[in-house]
Formats: sequence, structure tokens, C-alpha cells
Amino acid sequence: ESCRVEHDALSVLIELLVHENYEVVMATTSCFEELYKCFGDMYTSLGNTVNSLKMLLKKESNELNGLKRYLKVNKEYLELTQKLLTDQLTKKEEIEKKEINKREKK
Repeated sequence: ESCRVEHDALSVLIELLVHENYEVVMATTSCFEELYKCFGDMYTSLGNTVNSLKMLLKKESNELNGLKRYLKVNKEYLELTQKLLTDQLTKKEEIEKKEINKREKK
């Protein structure tokens, strides 16, 4: 009879331990599931941030390329304007020299 009581007590104790361990395992599993979800959300968020940065860099690159093209055209325009002004000045100087030569001949 004494063995039976000890056996029953041991059975109850084992049942409590199993139940407690089950609760601990379930709580731990739940925590890990939350952590996994949290890391998944963080990874997704990081991926979205990286994609946004890539798009922003591409946009900035396109804008810089557009600016480079504008500056190149503007430089060509300024060079052409400078050439035209230089040509006009040269012609004006030639005309003035001719007029001076005509006056001196008279």
C-alpha cells in the first residue's frame, strides 16, 4: 500500500512536471514565433528600404545625367556664341582698318 501511494504521488508529480514543461515549451515556442515574425518584418522592412534607396539613387543618377547633358549643350552654346562674337569683332576691326586706310590715302 505504501508503494502504491508513493507510485500515485510520483505519477502526480510527473504529470505536473510534464504539464509545467509543456507550458514552458509552449511559451518559449510562442516567443520564438514572435521573434521570427519580428525578424521577418524587419527583414521585409529593410528590403523595402533598400529598394527605395535604389530607386532614389536611380532617380538622382537620371537627374545628374540630365544635368550633364544640359551643361554640355550650354557649354557648346557658349563656345559658339564666343566664336560668333570673336568673328564679329574681327570683322569690325578689319572694317575700321579699311576706313583708316581710306582716310589716310585722301
